[in-house]
Formats: sequence, structure tokens, C-alpha cells
Amino acid sequence: MLFKLTTPIKTPNSDKEVTELELQEPTVELLEKLNYPYIIDNDGNLQFNAKKVYQWAKELSNLPPSTVKKISFHDMETFKNGLAVFFLASKEQAAEIWSRSVTGSLT
Repeated sequence: MLFKLTTPIKTPNSDKEVTELELQEPTVELLEKLNYPYIIDNDGNLQFNAKKVYQWAKELSNLPPSTVKKISFHDMETFKNGLAVFFLASKEQAAEIWSRSVTGSLT
């Protein structure tokens, strides 16, 4: 899936500007390695773990950690919302919600 950044980032040791990330679809193997990036509290709300979201971003984007750390807070929040749908919706619903999320129209 394609994730467009609202704030471009630069890769280390080059002046190459990254404006979008090509993300792999999460796998069970990756889930086993990283675990869920959130918990559901007693009220049914998602509580995200920022370090886990960062780990998922590194793994799904195949970017070096130093580059992922440069992703803007806004873009990481959008990524987080998009990531959640993989765990909470069907594949078709996830693709639709992800698409709305990465274009900034997730409500």
C-alpha cells in the first residue's frame, strides 16, 4: 500500500527526498515478532503504544530507523490510524479506511 507523506523526509547519507512510503501488508509473522501496537481499554478505546507504532513503521516501510524517526508527528498519527484498520476490519474495509486515512479524510 502507498502511504503519502505530508512532510517529505530525507534518507541518511543522501539528499534523496522521500514523499511516499510503499508499505508491505502486515503478516502473522510480523505480528508474532512485534505484537499489537495497541491495547483496548475497559471502555473499548484503543490505546496505542508509540514505540510499537514506530516499530511497525520501520518493518512495513523497509526504511532505516534513522529515516523513520524523521517522519512528522502528523504523518505518524495518520500511519497509526491506518495501521489499526488492519487489525480491526476486513481486508476490503481496511483498504478503504487506509485510503481515507492517508489522504487526510479519516473521520
